[in-house]
Amino acid sequence: MQALIAVELSQLWEEQCQGRKKDITAMRKKLAGLREKHQRLSQQVSGLYESFALGEISKVEYLTAKAAAAKQRDDAAVQITELEASLENMDTDGSLRNGFVSAFGKYQEVEEITDEIVADVLKEVHIHPGGRIETVWNYRDELKKLILDLQGDHQDGE
Repeated sequence: MQALIAVELSQLWEEQCQGRKKDITAMRKKLAGLREKHQRLSQQVSGLYESFALGEISKVEYLTAKAAAAKQRDDAAVQITELEASLENMDTDGSLRNGFVSAFGKYQEVEEITDEIVADVLKEVHIHPGGRIETVWNYRDELKKLILDLQGDHQDGE
């Protein structure tokens, strides 16, 4: 099932990226700009509190400005996370580079699970009272990055 998910996600990524060439340099510049914006907004929130504490602005002004700046800062943080995921999923030639897809994709035609396959893709299995089984897969972080990347592209309308 994980192998099928890997193949489907890789196909979805290829479809979303088809027809556009991701410019890694431009993405890195955008990421740097977003990080700078995030830091500036964090400092602005701190400065607003200082202005309020010194009586330079009213409580209402402080709360309104703080909420607006915090929202912009949080939006920038989401964009940073998505852009970092995109950069980590992309090879220098613009193709998909993701550990989850690489690891599970190669097992899509496997008919029997061997010890080597289990050692490669499975981190641990927890058996809980009542017979509930929890499977912890390797490459979970890579899967999350791929999903973030796909969501970011979808939200950008690309």
